[in-house]
Amino acid sequence: VTRRAYELNAPLRAVAGTVSAAESFLSTPTDNIVVETVKAADDGNGLIVRLYEAHNQRGPAVLRFGRAVASATETDLLERELGPAEVQGNEVRFSVRPFEIKTLRVQLA
Repeated sequence: VTRRAYELNAPLRAVAGTVSAAESFLSTPTDNIVVETVKAADDGNGLIVRLYEAHNQRGPAVLRFGRAVASATETDLLERELGPAEVQGNEVRFSVRPFEIKTLRVQLA
């Protein structure tokens, strides 16, 4: 239901660019994770990715970027650092609780 609601209320828009269909700036193989916002950090230091768990599940989650990730930290909603997130190549790994909102600060390499 969540995916269909986003498809109806916020359809994807095509933008001209050089990225092939096989590449993506950001994706997640974790079906219960919804990436809500990607923006520049308020202090200009990295990207802020805000997401939430949508299916009342807990456990591991993964964000996969189109570029290598230099570092990632979990933050609160005001972008204050809470602790490090695990980085493996172009992936950021973390855990979620049911319906949790999570904010990550990501530095791309």
